[in-house]
Amino acid sequence: MVAVARGRLGVVDADDDVIATLGRAELVGEMGALTGRPRSSTVVALRDTTVLEIDQRAFDDLFDSSPVLGRALSRLVIDRLDGEATRAQQWAVPRVVAVVGVGEPGDLDPLIAALTRRVGSAEVVAPSFAAGRGDDEVLAALDSIEADNDLVVLLAGQLAAGGVAGTDSWADLCVRHADVVIVAVAPGRGPSGGLGPLGNRLGELRSTIELAVMNRAGADVGADASVWMVALGADRLHHLRVDDSGSVDRCARLVLGQGVGLVFSGGAAKGLAHLGAWRALSELGVEIDAVAGVSFGALLGAGVALDYTPEALQTEVQDRLVKERGLVDLTFPWMALLRGEGVSDRLRDVGRDRHFAQTWRGFVCTSCDLVTGDLVEHRTGPLWEAIRASVSIPGVLPPVRMGERLLVDGAVRSNLPIGPLRAGHPTPMTVIAIDVGKDGVLPAGETPGGGEVSGWKLVARRLDPRRAKPRVPSVSQVLMRVMELAGDDGDAVADRVIRPDLSELGVGDFAQIDQFAQAGYDATVSSFA
Repeated sequence: MVAVARGRLGVVDADDDVIATLGRAELVGEMGALTGRPRSSTVVALRDTTVLEIDQRAFDDLFDSSPVLGRALSRLVIDRLDGEATRAQQWAVPRVVAVVGVGEPGDLDPLIAALTRRVGSAEVVAPSFAAGRGDDEVLAALDSIEADNDLVVLLAGQLAAGGVAGTDSWADLCVRHADVVIVAVAPGRGPSGGLGPLGNRLGELRSTIELAVMNRAGADVGADASVWMVALGADRLHHLRVDDSGSVDRCARLVLGQGVGLVFSGGAAKGLAHLGAWRALSELGVEIDAVAGVSFGALLGAGVALDYTPEALQTEVQDRLVKERGLVDLTFPWMALLRGEGVSDRLRDVGRDRHFAQTWRGFVCTSCDLVTGDLVEHRTGPLWEAIRASVSIPGVLPPVRMGERLLVDGAVRSNLPIGPLRAGHPTPMTVIAIDVGKDGVLPAGETPGGGEVSGWKLVARRLDPRRAKPRVPSVSQVLMRVMELAGDDGDAVADRVIRPDLSELGVGDFAQIDQFAQAGYDATVSSFA
């Protein structure tokens, strides 16, 4: 059995994923010491770590001579068996963050200030801290600082770009000692010759790597950072604007496990309620740091991720989707009722060649692969293409082929992608979900009994100005309702679920955009009242 004296250990599963972490003063191997059985899991160092070994004979002597120790160990074992997932989330919050500038990223003081003001006590450690001290002395002093504070920020300094030819001993120590390493870079093509010693060191460690791209003032979208992401093996990307304190604060919240994620469900026209929910959250001052969506919620979620204001997003939807003609391009129903060209063209137009890696908020949307039945999480590539797959209601729009995949609306598998949102973030997150799906209804109306319906007669009645329009669900409404009922929301749970009352609004009536948006707004305001 060992005790952690300094640093952090991680418990990994068969897939080499960290499922729990162990910090200062925690024990490892207590179950084996108590039972005499071989270890049940593998433990690795997540950063520079010092452990104190307690051999079996010494353990037995302590256990026999101290009933207090026996009771404490028994409680520890029970707590771990009962709450492993909770412990993993709790310890995922970093205590030591290293900030490394590569190239000329600009002023990092706002980011450092944002990190320190979000905790009760913090200390920033500059390179001069190591002057005249050996490694052991530095580590002992840092350990003392960590014990006295909620957060330690290590300023590793600025390293040269274009290959990062050298990494000094202080920067190397900072990277080894940190739970999280934030690498701040300027927009550009990335390191031309690799990251040298820094890249090698990061590759050796299990620390979380956060890439912060310092975009120019007023940038419309984030710069392409794909080369940096690959070179660093980064776990998460943050786009910051030098004139935008909101983007800096967003990065700090996510790094420290204080982020808030927003999930938009599918629901055809009912998804328009998300517009009102987004407006209400903005007015209430609820800061959203990451977004997930499916089906029509994927389209609106992308707007939030791109930092559209609520007003601009509603105007975009109204002008480009609700008012525009040509979206309904009927065809012979071989694969679907619609050809899909109108929807694809409009999404290309709205997407403007933007990619996932350019959004100001992290974004994921989902589709379902008809070949394998798997839920597909879209996190890279053009936004429009992933959204086109996510909105492909089976039978209404043709599937989207990507490689060997044949993709349809992700709501077939899950109409509330909470799990995919959490999976994209290495730190805990509060999740707000707007669900416009399963609580809806599809009135039978005047649907004839016996299972016989003549579409020709219904069309003739609809075109006759002397007769009332038939109150019979359309094929798209039936298919959409089937998807809502079939979608499995999985095991992931949101911290707050908001379900607007849409019972008086039609699932396919996009013309009621204002009414849908108001219902979403009212439900969200009421939820926070």
